[in-house]
Amino acid sequence: MQQDSSGFGLKIFSLLVAAGLGVFVGTQLNRGSSGADTVAAGKSADACDSPLVKACSNDEPVYKVELGEARVKGPKDALVTIIEISDFECPFCSKVGPTIKDLTTGKYGKDIRVAFFHNPLSFHKNAMNAALAAEAAGNQGKFWEMHDKLFANQKALKLPDLEKYAEELGLDKAKFQADMKDEGLKKKIKDQQALARKLGAGGTPSFFINGRKLSGAQPLAKFEELVEVGLTLAKIQQAKGVAPENIYNELIKNGATQRVRAKNKFDPKAQPKRPSRPAEKRINLTASAKAPRGKGAWPAKIHLIEWSDFECPYCTRGAQVVEEIMKNYPKDVYFEYRHNPLGFHKNAEAAAIAAEAAGRQGKFFPMHDELFKTPRGGLNQARYDAIAKKIGLDMGRFKKDMADPALKTLVKAQQAEGMKIGARGTPNFYVNGVPVRGAMPFASFKTIIDAELKKVDAEIKKGTPLAKAAAAVAKAEAGKSVGGGGPAGAPPKPKGPVKVKNHPMDVGFGPKNAAVTIYEFSDFECPFCEKGARVVEQIKKAYGNKVRFVFKHLPLSFHKNAELAARAAQAANNQGKFWEMHDALFANYRQLSPEKIDELAKGIKGLNFAQWEKDRESKAVKDKVAADKAEATRTGTRGTPNFYINGEHIAGALPFETFKAKIDAALKKKGG
Repeated sequence: MQQDSSGFGLKIFSLLVAAGLGVFVGTQLNRGSSGADTVAAGKSADACDSPLVKACSNDEPVYKVELGEARVKGPKDALVTIIEISDFECPFCSKVGPTIKDLTTGKYGKDIRVAFFHNPLSFHKNAMNAALAAEAAGNQGKFWEMHDKLFANQKALKLPDLEKYAEELGLDKAKFQADMKDEGLKKKIKDQQALARKLGAGGTPSFFINGRKLSGAQPLAKFEELVEVGLTLAKIQQAKGVAPENIYNELIKNGATQRVRAKNKFDPKAQPKRPSRPAEKRINLTASAKAPRGKGAWPAKIHLIEWSDFECPYCTRGAQVVEEIMKNYPKDVYFEYRHNPLGFHKNAEAAAIAAEAAGRQGKFFPMHDELFKTPRGGLNQARYDAIAKKIGLDMGRFKKDMADPALKTLVKAQQAEGMKIGARGTPNFYVNGVPVRGAMPFASFKTIIDAELKKVDAEIKKGTPLAKAAAAVAKAEAGKSVGGGGPAGAPPKPKGPVKVKNHPMDVGFGPKNAAVTIYEFSDFECPFCEKGARVVEQIKKAYGNKVRFVFKHLPLSFHKNAELAARAAQAANNQGKFWEMHDALFANYRQLSPEKIDELAKGIKGLNFAQWEKDRESKAVKDKVAADKAEATRTGTRGTPNFYINGEHIAGALPFETFKAKIDAALKKKGG
């Protein structure tokens, strides 16, 4: 569940001072139309869109990525260095090519150089030879020419094709063939690949722009944002007297040399044990009348009220659970949506106003549904207008209502009301006043709703009218404890060792009679699961047949491609290719889409794509994923990754050493 944070302005101010940028208070570096920097008086350096603020508040750290033997094009004294980590057989790498060209030939041309690092992914069978061909051409001064040919002919990268391209470029054939077999060039490629993985850039394409990481084939605007940051900080170094050709090394000299996952990291072992959350208490809260943002039965036995945010991914999941509740209790539940646009979601308040404007024309929930379908980062006025047209609103009235300050006041009032009763994060639900924190599964709500129905029915038997029964129960039981130590209504976690049930289609490694059995519940779109997968690989290497490992699917509902990815891996297992698909999915977890998953499948050597596609949509595979999810619910497993070592629970992608201690203790207990 997302929570708003306080002290953001102080944080930015402190970062600016720490970075030595406090001298710019009252002024701002601006790029004039000529490309030269000018100082404009009276403009604050900590404006929200200032490159200085972006540089200091960027969650990604600066990485120390030295050029080494990389192939480079662009001026030696360029103020911005872009490291491109790529694979000649990756279609997304080809897709980003025009973007890089725009950067190097457009307004930033004189300020940018590009260095190419290889990362030929294992499931692209021709990628390593293509990388060798580029390097072999580079030995004859034609790296970039070969680079362009390879990307232009991605579907023809077999050895005869590579030799044909060498001939077209006028290369010495004998030298080219000899260099293709050069172990030194192969080592160079593998070293660059290893460095990329060490820095957390295992997928392709990945970039470091003056040391700041950018993943995937992003639009030009994303690159320009980091280029502007890079230029601003480079010019500060230049003003200090650093020669342009030395600026890049100066900017990265204290950078991270391995992947940094989050700021303010801490050692969990050194922390005091976190206390259980105190017991939740029911509050006296029900809907007093039907609202423009309400739906369902009226009058109703169950009043479900939610405080939510259209830019919160967990709220998207919550909206899906609400739909499930409404389908299962069509005659008993009235649902009301209330606004809590969190401060760090810059478009959330405008989205809330758009929903209210639609509500004035009786279309609150059609707008609500379309807002939650919007891809992350896509909320803006153009999107609101497009939805308004799609759902048939009067556009003149919609735009007029969007500008009505009364709607902003309404949204703020609902947010303040939520804060007052403790609904600070999103989503927050109340079932006849019983709080449910976060986007809990349907089963959690069902437990509470069924219990509340019994109470309301008993109240009705006393003679209370249906229209007043829910309110009577909420008022009578307000202040009573309704659980604690975990989210309200969550299935209780089993006591003692957890026995995870096996499934005939389970995938794993190690003998069934191993002294230690590890179960993992995982999600291919979860970044922490990707880290967990690498820890599992360490366990496999360290313990061999002493350990049995079983992979269980738990695709989280707010990861829109996770369910498909789970079925893709399970279908690949039908052809003995689970681990190849597993590795490919995690190598590209930030870029997953139906098209990307298909491309990964096509890149797995020996996988029959047509059969895989059929299996992926089969009932057996869908049932297997559903069975794993049900097992997660039964065992009280929430979130990913979650592990069970001989029944002992480990939550999260903890370091290998944590697992080692648990495994060693289990082996000792078993006499292994």
